[in-house]
Amino acid sequence: SDVCSSDLVASISAQALPATEPLVITTDTPIITAEKKHLLVFEDSSARLTVNEVMEQTAAFKPVSEITPVNSFSQYWILQKFRNSLPHDHQLRIDPTGWSSIDSYVIDDTGKPTQLKPSGFYRVSYSPLVEVNPFLPGSAKTLSQFTVFTLSPGQEIFLLTRVKSGGNQPGKTFSLGIYDHVKFLEMRRYGIYIEGALLGVLLALTIFGLFSAYNNNDKASFAYSVWMLTGFVQIMSTYMPEGPRVAEFFINMEDIRYRHHYLFYPVFALFGYLQAVCYAIFAATFLNVKKHAPWLYKLTIAYVIIYALHYLFTSNVQHNLPQKPLWLSVGSLTLVLLLSFFAVAFMRYRNGHSAARFFMFAIVPYLIFRSIFILGLAGVPSPFTLMEPVGVGFLLQNPSTAQAIGLCCEAIIMALAVISRTRWLQQQLATNMEEQKNLVENQNRVLEATVAEQIGRAHV
Repeated sequence: SDVCSSDLVASISAQALPATEPLVITTDTPIITAEKKHLLVFEDSSARLTVNEVMEQTAAFKPVSEITPVNSFSQYWILQKFRNSLPHDHQLRIDPTGWSSIDSYVIDDTGKPTQLKPSGFYRVSYSPLVEVNPFLPGSAKTLSQFTVFTLSPGQEIFLLTRVKSGGNQPGKTFSLGIYDHVKFLEMRRYGIYIEGALLGVLLALTIFGLFSAYNNNDKASFAYSVWMLTGFVQIMSTYMPEGPRVAEFFINMEDIRYRHHYLFYPVFALFGYLQAVCYAIFAATFLNVKKHAPWLYKLTIAYVIIYALHYLFTSNVQHNLPQKPLWLSVGSLTLVLLLSFFAVAFMRYRNGHSAARFFMFAIVPYLIFRSIFILGLAGVPSPFTLMEPVGVGFLLQNPSTAQAIGLCCEAIIMALAVISRTRWLQQQLATNMEEQKNLVENQNRVLEATVAEQIGRAHV
């Protein structure tokens, strides 16, 4: 009786849902689209209401323009309508669009809400297909990892979506990304190829750094290899336009919570922070700032400590702080540190350290892409948004992808700097050995002359 009562309430509520124009799916609808004009949003400040309770509060839905800035302690309900004007079934997918958690319900003409697969930017989706034997008949029953729903020809439905934001990177738009599921599955292969190439480069450079460190007993080469390894794992866990690979294929972190948010955030953030810290340690070791620029050595130590504290705060404290102060504080410190490394590298190059030239070349793309990424976290639009969203341009519009490409450019050029530094050290060693050899020979000649002189005096 409780089930029947719940269905009756939902049916009555569905008929009373606010009138809104539908997003009509036609042959001209883009692969990635979004409803922007006819969205209605309801803020649930208690973050406890159920879908049926929300359907009873239709008067509480407001246009997007009347919603205040996103509060990470609230949850929001987004109401939109879809109509399929195509002569065949059409499958759509809901993209997280930056929201930490998404729960969507399809409400058809029966009025009963049907829950779709939960998703979210930090909730992540694990692909169950990686654990399925494709030769067994049960593989056909495996559920999709994506939040998808199907519209029949001429069907019109309401989509009611509950979204929850994190405090570190709150949702920026209530216009959820709606993908043509089948076509985007074909498109995503291009991004996976690009990501695979980046990972291959970083893995090869990690092996190169370890080999160089072993052969030459060089701390800078070892620091380089550690930096490459953290960069490799960072890209694996970064949320590209197609999702994070490590959480999709390797480690099932879906719906696993850590304190007030999902486990994926502290894991994903950890490698991002580590990559930045390991780069600073590598740069300080490469330029030997402890000896040649003690002030920069102290700044590097302060940078590592501040990054560690910032990570602990963002991973463990639930907050609703403004984004610009939160990210521009560490972002400004990062830019100061990178520019300081460039200045010291120039100084060392002027003083005869030829390998510092490659360091200066390599730090430029890293500085550019890192700045774009940090400013993006603070809400500053990326210049890559001006590019045509086709091919690489589409990938670069994602700040994580742009940072990954910048990291690989930096890593490749910096490999030349490591090789050049090794040769420079070998030349310095050879020069020192030659000078010591000449010094010993001179001392031997002086000693022989002294002995001969003393022998001659003895005979006299």
